[in-house]
Amino acid sequence: MVPVMPKDDRLDGKRKAGARPLWRRIGRLLLIACVVLALPVLVLLAPVAGTALLCHGETGPVRQSLWTDTPREAGRTFLAYPEWHIVYAYEDYATALETGAPRDMGWMHQIAGFWSSLCVLMAEADAVGGATSMTATVYTIGVSFTAEMALKGAFEETLGAVVYQPGPVADLERAMARDYAGFLLQTPWYRYPFQDWLTRLEALSLNGWKDRLRRAALRLEWAGKAAWAGVITDLAATMPPDALRMDVALTEMEGIALPDGWTLVETAGEVRVFEVDRYRAFTTALQQVLAHGAVPQGIAGNDLILISALGAALPELPPEVSEIFTYDRSGVTRFLLKLPVALLGELVARGVVIEHVYDY
Repeated sequence: MVPVMPKDDRLDGKRKAGARPLWRRIGRLLLIACVVLALPVLVLLAPVAGTALLCHGETGPVRQSLWTDTPREAGRTFLAYPEWHIVYAYEDYATALETGAPRDMGWMHQIAGFWSSLCVLMAEADAVGGATSMTATVYTIGVSFTAEMALKGAFEETLGAVVYQPGPVADLERAMARDYAGFLLQTPWYRYPFQDWLTRLEALSLNGWKDRLRRAALRLEWAGKAAWAGVITDLAATMPPDALRMDVALTEMEGIALPDGWTLVETAGEVRVFEVDRYRAFTTALQQVLAHGAVPQGIAGNDLILISALGAALPELPPEVSEIFTYDRSGVTRFLLKLPVALLGELVARGVVIEHVYDY
């Protein structure tokens, strides 16, 4: 008969005691990992929460539609600017590459400009009935823009500053940046031919290890954008496209040559209603007819609009024009002005340099 050994309770207790600290350590590590992963997300979402909680104003009445059967929400003129702030950021990056180096961009300044302007403009949009159809889009592109600027800035202020040098990689990067900035003036970013520039990047003859590292970083950035653009293209195909044209009503059009793409759709007394292209093409064409004395009466069904003007200072403005935000852009100030559309010609006559008309 085999004797039964007495159970050593002390040994069993030690094993249990040893197991508990192990699981506690694993739990702490998991908690730390969750915090580390969640922290960047919380930082990115903080401006969204702040804007939603602090930047809305009293919702005013929806403004009456003028001279069109396809009006756009009046508040969209204000919420159109943040997307253009991103376009201008890429123009500023191209300028930084042409005049200096990537680290001259001012990455945090760009992020701050986006969210601080959005806070002001959200309240302005609410005052004319809001623009609920754009709110989610603006928040989404704001988070994406913030992440891109933060990551790009972190790289360019550290390793990127070490490996950036004059040469074939810098020349191609500079050319691509300017081409991309110009492309965005009229076309959504996800239609840009990133793959073509990747092909050109791979074909370069390099000058040493700095060029190799710089090319590797650009390859990662451009390939990532190309992949994400493909995803957005597929998503866009499932949604109704935004209108690329709109109606504009003007008086004093007699004897003025119509800009390319403008089609007369209605005449009502002295008012002429035209269907026109939107975005930068509209700003360019409108400046052309304003210079010849045309007077806008309604744009996309609205008589109030936001524009941006560039300069060191503004001339004296009519009392109906409100300066609602300013932003320093590469040494030039951008002024955001709210005004009746009928006063656009008067601003031009007073010497205001219109950068863009935000067409809802």
